[in-house]
Amino acid sequence: MFFFTIAYCLLQESLARSAIAFIVSTYLPQRESAQGSLCLSAGYLTLLLKVASIISSSDYP
Repeated sequence: MFFFTIAYCLLQESLARSAIAFIVSTYLPQRESAQGSLCLSAGYLTLLLKVASIISSSDYP
């Protein structure tokens, strides 16, 4: 179950990167006006994924 948890966390990291890349490509034309909200949403997304990985890793001893 240890390897499953590592693979799950790696999957979540790649999902976070792809979602952040999608957000960046979406807000790229108005980058100067949306840079603060972009960083904020990326931070919230990373925080949610970290919390989800902690919860899922606590389910598998």
